Amino acid sequence: MSALARFARAAKWPRVLIIDDEEQLLRVWTRELELLGLEVWAARSARDAVGVLAQLDGDLDAVACDLHMADGDGMELHRFLQVEYPGLEHRVVFITGGAVSARENEFLVTAANPVLEKPCKLGRFVVLAREWGERRQSRRGNASADGRR
Repeated sequence: MSALARFARAAKWPRVLIIDDEEQLLRVWTRELELLGLEVWAARSARDAVGVLAQLDGDLDAVACDLHMADGDGMELHRFLQVEYPGLEHRVVFITGGAVSARENEFLVTAANPVLEKPCKLGRFVVLAREWGERRQSRRGNASADGRR
């Protein structure tokens, strides 16, 4: 990453991806998160999210993903992240309307990712995104310092 790209990236973070098939909710959350200083990318489906992830090369601090969507679901996206962007699956917050099947409940318990129930406030997601972003920035800084020795 160039020095200019690093500066631009550091100026607005954390960088997050919001995935939800409810367009109005997606717009509201995007606006709220941007007002809080986050760099927000949005996708209306798991398929759209895969495109955003490719565009960003998985360089995200956090992902908020609806568990139930018409085009794929949060569980499928989680498995995709494990294979294509290892480590990012641990920085996913699942969002659900509350109706969770036994299979989904088992997945949520096993994955151990945070879960927010709709209607939800995004404060918990913002706190996690900033915390995860700080850790990533710190690891990048340490790696850069080690590389100069």
